[in-house]
Parts: sequence; C-alpha cells; structure tokens
Amino acid sequence: MKFSIADTSTFLESIKAIGTLVNEAAFKADEHGLSLTAMDPANVAMVIFKMGPSEFMEWDVPEPTTFVVKVADLKSTVSRAPKASLTVEINNNQLYILLNDKGKRKEFKIGLLSEDEKAKSEPDLKFKAVVTVDNAELKDAIADATLVAESAQFNVAANKLTIKADHEGKTSTSDVIATVVGTDCKSKYSIEYLDKMLSTKISKNVKVQFGTDYPVKLSFTNDKGTAGIAFILAPRIDNS
Repeated sequence: MKFSIADTSTFLESIKAIGTLVNEAAFKADEHGLSLTAMDPANVAMVIFKMGPSEFMEWDVPEPTTFVVKVADLKSTVSRAPKASLTVEINNNQLYILLNDKGKRKEFKIGLLSEDEKAKSEPDLKFKAVVTVDNAELKDAIADATLVAESAQFNVAANKLTIKADHEGKTSTSDVIATVVGTDCKSKYSIEYLDKMLSTKISKNVKVQFGTDYPVKLSFTNDKGTAGIAFILAPRIDNS
C-alpha cells in the first residue's frame, strides 16, 4: 500500500481532529480512499474521517488495507512540514512517511499497532433538524454557554437556532445566524466535547444535525467535497 498527497494541510487538520477524541486510530484504505470510524474511550462520541481517492496524487492500494497508529505519532510527524507533499507506505510492519517541502526531504518511520477491536460503523440516525452555520458563530454561542454550565442546549424553533444554558439560577441564551431546515427540537450536549469538535479547521462552515434528546452530528467538509470529518455526540438527558 502506498499513497501520496500534494499538500498535507487537510490531512494534518484531520489528524488533529481525530486526536481530540482517540489516542489510536485504525485507518482503512480501499477503492473509496482513506477512512476511519472510531469511538472515544468513554463511548460518548464518535469520529468519522473520509478522504476520497481524488485527494491523492498517487493511490496504490491493490487490496483493502487497515493500519493502526498512535495519533500523536502521526500528528507530530506530519506537523514537521505542514504544507509539504506527503508519501505514506507500509513496509515491515512500519509506516514509512516521506515529507517533501520544496525539495527538502524528511523521512520518518512509525511502528504499527495491532488491530485489537472490531471495525466500528456509523449508526443510522434520523435527524429532525439540519443546520448550516459558520463554525466561528457556533463557537461564540458555545462560549457564552460556558459561562453558565457544562452543557449547552441546542434549540431549533421557527427555523431559528438558539444555544441555551442554565445552572443554579444562571442562564444564557444566544441566537445563532444559520440556515435551518427541519422541525422544532432541542437537546443538551457536553461543552467539553463540543469545544474539541468545533476546533476543527477543515472548513469554515459546519453542518449540525440533531433531534430532541438525540445525538448531534457535526460535519466538516473541504471546499472540493473530497475530504471531511464528522463527529457524533450523545445527548445529555436530564433525569429530573
């Protein structure tokens, strides 16, 4: 298996996003490109990564191949030349990485890990609302909620998105400029997890899909639509 990318920027940002949730990553390479689906250790959130074959200068994958690496190792290696071309190859249970930054070559080898768990698959979710919003706009509303509580409530009503929080007599309500399609719904989510997910820099906008007391899916796709990261986060349910 061998593949090359002309510019590592999107790949590196994807690795950073994956690393916010998992320490080890099992990447799958096949005719559809490079992909990953993984749960965080607490089984609260899932990360889904996809990069299609058209993103690669070279895509030599004769058969489906899965390789497992420490995310920190991969991130720190690729970060050594964040805008260079990248070549990845598997040899002798090692991941060989070549970075070429305007003729300046950097070579690394990373040990591969054993594949311990069964492959994860994305759940089939039926969402009530789909919201397209500027990531910075949503992050600002979450920051408001952080002043009040550890969770933020996403609310869709009358085709508008509002982020709310309440705790021990304190409240916050922040309108979010967004494009909303769907029916009214509301659900709470952990701000700690939301902050990690919204740190993604693959795209300016994020697609938010959720329902009432239902998981939220946050999707980031590059301008060409050929690569993206998505997160699925379980809701916080009030028992009162």
